Amino acid sequence: MTEAVLVAVIAAVGVIAAGLPAALIERARRENATDHAFVRRTLEAIDDHLDEIEDAVDDVSEALIRHMDEEEAHGGNTGRTPTD
Repeated sequence: MTEAVLVAVIAAVGVIAAGLPAALIERARRENATDHAFVRRTLEAIDDHLDEIEDAVDDVSEALIRHMDEEEAHGGNTGRTPTD
């Protein structure tokens, strides 16, 4: 009887041990997917902010060029050469 119990316990431990790596792999896979999604959302947010910054720089650049052109039209010294 003791031998049968021991065999049953060893068999149960074997089944649990066999399933443990699969469970760990599945858990790691889920965590990796979650981390990947977080990184993707973060990069998309950064890209959106960079687009906003690029648009703002373009707006300032265009405004500065208009201002410099208006200064030149009024005879102001802008410091720009005629080829600028």
